[in-house]
Amino acid sequence: MCPTDATGKNPPYCNKMTLMQETHLSARTCQELRSHIDQHLKPGDRLPSEKDLATLLSVSRTTVRAALEQLWLEGKVERRWGAGTFVRKSAELPQHIDQVFVDVQSIDTVFGTFVQRGHQVSYLDTACEKVTPPTIVRALLPPTSEKECWRITRVIGVDGAPAMLVYDHIPLSIDGVDLDPSPMIESVTTLTKLTDEWGIRIERNDATVEAICAPLAVAETLGIKLRTPILRSTQTAEVRDGLAVAVTLIYQNPAVMSARVVRAQRSN
Repeated sequence: MCPTDATGKNPPYCNKMTLMQETHLSARTCQELRSHIDQHLKPGDRLPSEKDLATLLSVSRTTVRAALEQLWLEGKVERRWGAGTFVRKSAELPQHIDQVFVDVQSIDTVFGTFVQRGHQVSYLDTACEKVTPPTIVRALLPPTSEKECWRITRVIGVDGAPAMLVYDHIPLSIDGVDLDPSPMIESVTTLTKLTDEWGIRIERNDATVEAICAPLAVAETLGIKLRTPILRSTQTAEVRDGLAVAVTLIYQNPAVMSARVVRAQRSN
């Protein structure tokens, strides 16, 4: 049990411990459900009720419900209104490191899902420097950043393999406020957290995904052949009227990760 401070609240590290415990519990429950299905059920069989599964796995019904939601996203089970949850027949998908499925309607971080599935996610390399922005970025950043801007470089690895190269381009200043994005090279610091500290509110996020041939610097960083077809995502974080506080270029290593999108209609 976590101690309390003078105000009766738990210290911050206890909140982090609770979050980690919940994450591990959710991942464990999901894995135990997969094992139960693989060992005891066949396609078309009905799963036990949430109450029975909670008893079987010694977890709460809320945890079971979240695990079933994840398995549904994976296509391992299907839900039939008024009938229950059943093992689904599904085509095999191409395998990379693993099939990791993310609900984009409630996403916090893609790599958080990798961690839940037992993978090790880490920064393989980071850097913060002032650079001349490339053409694609120059057209999106404020005019004052035409000649120079900050660039945060992060190489994100999954199980030690370079999975993603991320370039965050940020103006040196905006509205007279000097910006220091160097804390972003720490995994616990996000752009949203920094803009809050800067007193800047992001009004809109926009992203475009396109297939390109890997340029030399990207190919060398990700350990792939020059001009290998890859996905590049260009993301902008706008504060108002198209004024961007950040332009992010994300390059994905196709040998490590791929994407599958599942969209479901949800009731309010």
